[in-house]
Amino acid sequence: RGKLPPRKHFFYEHAFLGAPDLPATEAIVSHKIRYIKFTESGHELLYDLQTDPGEIRNLASDPVYAATLYKMRTLLVKERLAAK
Repeated sequence: RGKLPPRKHFFYEHAFLGAPDLPATEAIVSHKIRYIKFTESGHELLYDLQTDPGEIRNLASDPVYAATLYKMRTLLVKERLAAK
C-alpha cells in the first residue's frame, strides 16, 4: 500500500508497575537521542546515542545538553497529548 516515510522519533510509555524493577516511564527515542522520564519520581535520563550507543552516561544534568533536554521534554509532552 505504499511506503511510509521513516520516523524521526517515537513516543512510548510504560504506565503501570510490572515487575518489581520496572517503574512507570515515558520516553522519546530518535536515531540520535533517547530521553526517558520516570513518571512517579520525575527522574530523567538523556543519552546521546551517537557518542554513547551503550547508554552508559546520563546527560540530563550536563549543561552542554541543556537545550537538547528542553527539546526532548517539550517533544515528550507534545507526543503524550497526541497519543491520548
